[in-house]
Amino acid sequence: MARDVAIDYTRGVAVFSMISGHFAAGSYLAKPTHSIPYFDGASAFVLISGLVLGIVHSQWSHVNSRGRLLRRIWVIYLCQFFICLTAAIVSLCSGDHSGLRPLAGWGEAMWRSLALQYMPAGGDILALYFVLMIGAAGIIELLRRGKWLVIIVGSVLLYIFAQTIAQEWMYIPNYSELGHIANWASWQVLFVPAIAVGWNWQSWNVAENLERMLIPLVALSFAVAMSSNLVSRSGWFPGVNDMLADKVDMGVGRVCSAWLLTVTVYALFRRIGRVRVLRPIESTGARSLDSYVLQAVLLLIVPLLVARPWGEVTATAIAVSVFACAWAWAEARKYLGINRLHRTPTVLIVRAKQLFVDRRERMSRTRA
Repeated sequence: MARDVAIDYTRGVAVFSMISGHFAAGSYLAKPTHSIPYFDGASAFVLISGLVLGIVHSQWSHVNSRGRLLRRIWVIYLCQFFICLTAAIVSLCSGDHSGLRPLAGWGEAMWRSLALQYMPAGGDILALYFVLMIGAAGIIELLRRGKWLVIIVGSVLLYIFAQTIAQEWMYIPNYSELGHIANWASWQVLFVPAIAVGWNWQSWNVAENLERMLIPLVALSFAVAMSSNLVSRSGWFPGVNDMLADKVDMGVGRVCSAWLLTVTVYALFRRIGRVRVLRPIESTGARSLDSYVLQAVLLLIVPLLVARPWGEVTATAIAVSVFACAWAWAEARKYLGINRLHRTPTVLIVRAKQLFVDRRERMSRTRA
């Protein structure tokens, strides 16, 4: 199956949304992807991750699929560990806790990082992704048996249960004042059904059907955007708005907005096709995990170099620079032939050795 660039574009928009929201919230740069109160890049990131997981694993054998899934889970863990360790180092060395609690020392820093319990704001979504991926093995096995309807119904029922009778074990812990980052039993309603859709991507002709429905999807998205802005800004229904917009427990407004708007953005890019001027969006979307880790680390480091508060011009410049870094790394991975993130150290070492050998051979020929 050929790579669907519309998915890369959609993930790229999610990456841009997260970067602009974290570095330049409220700016003109952030407004295009933050104009709807119940939608953000994190929701789209989780949904698309499930979709891509279903698409790619439907094409692999059981043994190949299981091995690749385990490697992916390991890579996600290492990425979140790296973010946690960076946050711990920044906390101990600079005193900037980024919303987290102070650490007693390097020992606590290491074990909380290993346990994925020291996650800064803007660098915690991979812990949720890690938990969801652990459950993906069982979901894929059910999909191999044709139980996609059972999976979707079960996901919806678990979401309803999590919304009505939330339990402590449903929350992913974090060493912060809030004490947790997300209710995985609620967030899974984006990830799990998306796996089922991705698994049946070709047999259901999902891409073609969504492209044909582009105009109704755009109209419905516009109506949702207008109504959600009205409800959130009017203050008429504060209790209802809190229920719809809750991010930790993934309120129903966020669920509906995530599904509708992610699908609409995909259908739009499916209709447009590849556009040269949008190459940065496509490239960062193709390497969305790398882009997320990079922005999370820079979100910890940049405030140490450029003191806050930032004005709109400064914040916009920083956000654009961070996105440019993510794009540059995506292009570098393509140039260096790093097709798997976990192979990065090996490829870089091999390249460095080759450069050293080539240089030595040139020097030898010059002397001769």
